[in-house]
Order: sequence, then structure tokens, then C-alpha cells
Amino acid sequence: MRALRAEIRHRRPGELSLPQFRTLVFLREHPGSSLTELADQLGLLPSSASKIIDVLVGRGLADRQIDPTDRRRTILSITEAGQTEFTGVCATLQHLLTERLSALPAERCQAIRDAMRDLHLLFTAGSDPVPAVMPETETE
Repeated sequence: MRALRAEIRHRRPGELSLPQFRTLVFLREHPGSSLTELADQLGLLPSSASKIIDVLVGRGLADRQIDPTDRRRTILSITEAGQTEFTGVCATLQHLLTERLSALPAERCQAIRDAMRDLHLLFTAGSDPVPAVMPETETE
């Protein structure tokens, strides 16, 4: 993660911080979430999450509205500009990972893909154990 962060800062100076990027990821996946939900997801105090949102709203990357049914609740969403910024950062990360992984032999890349698939299945399957035989996935 340190190497990725440093590379992103180098390639996209003055762009998103990691907490801001994580906020955009959350808003993409959970449109209409509240500030409390965001803070819980990021493991921050609501005041810290609010500061991140202030910056993103100021840059036009996120939107904040008062919930019409509960004025104490703030509804958060990602804007089109936020979506564009998110896509750009993802493209940068994908390029970086492709660049770095291309230096490895094909069998090592396959081993990494297999391990990533195993981890994905393990963490998305809840507490179910990983099956003895893993299904094959299409490689890119």
C-alpha cells in the first residue's frame, strides 16, 4: 500500500488522499448513505468523516443534502466529477499494478491470481471454509 500511495502521489500530485479515495469508493457502492454510516465504514469519528466530505464537496466530487424526512440526517452521494476522478485513480492504479506485475514470470502471475481468487472467496463467503477445489476463472 505504501508503494501504491507513493506512486499515486507521484503520478497524480495534488489529487485524492487515500481517505478521500476510500470515501468515494464507499459513496459509489452506497449512494444515499449518512455521515455516520461513512464514519463507521472508514473507522473514523463523524467529525473526521465530515472534514473529508467538506473537502470532497468543495471540490465538487461529492454532494451532501439534508434528508427531507429527517433533518438531523445528511444524505451523501458521489457526483459525476467524483465518478470521473475515481475512474482516473483506478486507471492509474491498474496501470501501476500491470507495470509492476509484468516483470514477473507468467507462472508467478498465475499463482498471484489464484491466491487473490482464494482470498476473495474466503472473505466473500462469510465464515464458510474455502472449498477444496477452487473453480477456474478466466484470466486476462
